[in-house]
Amino acid sequence: MKRLPGALGMALLFVSGGFADAAQPPQPSATSVTTSHSASATVLETREIQAYSEAFVAAFNAGDAAAIGAMWTETSDYTDVNGGIVSGRKLIEKQYADFFQANPQARIDVLIESIKLLSDTAAVETGKSFLKLANGSTSGCKYTAIHIKVNGKWLMSSVRDEALTVTPAEQASVDLDWLIGKWTAEEHGSKMESECRWISGKRFVERNYSVAHADGTSGSGVQVIGWNPVQRQVESWNFNSDGSVARGVWMPVEGGWRAEFVGVTSGGLSTRSVNVFHKLDENAYSWQSVGRVVDGKTEPDTQEVVVRRVVK
Repeated sequence: MKRLPGALGMALLFVSGGFADAAQPPQPSATSVTTSHSASATVLETREIQAYSEAFVAAFNAGDAAAIGAMWTETSDYTDVNGGIVSGRKLIEKQYADFFQANPQARIDVLIESIKLLSDTAAVETGKSFLKLANGSTSGCKYTAIHIKVNGKWLMSSVRDEALTVTPAEQASVDLDWLIGKWTAEEHGSKMESECRWISGKRFVERNYSVAHADGTSGSGVQVIGWNPVQRQVESWNFNSDGSVARGVWMPVEGGWRAEFVGVTSGGLSTRSVNVFHKLDENAYSWQSVGRVVDGKTEPDTQEVVVRRVVK
């Protein structure tokens, strides 16, 4: 969670390093707490530290170095995964500012694994942090953070990062994390709605979708996306309400994914297509299906459609 930008520069090495060097995806919080204090004090203090961590993530994702600097004590220190040490709030804040200037749109996620209250004014937090840069490169680390309560406010006093070893399946998951949520698109009187959610311990993405056409016809289906450990690639499996099925092989491209599908209609005709996804921002992506073939006959490409996140 508390990683310094200077150390995070190592993430640039992962651009061409393959899945093995990338970050484990964030998992649902499984925070455990140990303390000798009363249960009510434990709940209150734990919530304060969790809220503090959420504020750190928000400030980081907003590129706000000043807000992050204010979260450290004047004499704080940080140790990166290579053993390098940065001391003092001012220098820590400067390194964040330099990092944000060089890496706009960098984002971080945090999994708090445990919080141990040492006293009324001291606590130890452990967990994992996951960084993703605008170019798609990712990295992760384990961290241990010592919090000190100063004038009623929790501040970081000392933070140490350790290298995090992750699997290709975990990397695939972090690359698909932006798809989670509800989406909609409209084109020539047709409306598509879909919802993506994690299943099976965040190893797979399940996408349920429906399409309503202007002529009154409709369709729906389900798609499961995940890592194939034998083929060592991201794959998907589609099952549609008209009885057609398809298998896709997903390949990361700059700003999105290219998925090659091979399938069969309910009548037994072979199908083939290439779907191209490009992320426009956190709340929109473009989609187009090209290279479409049904029973050996070429079909026209679809027009590019912008799919937007349903924001409540």
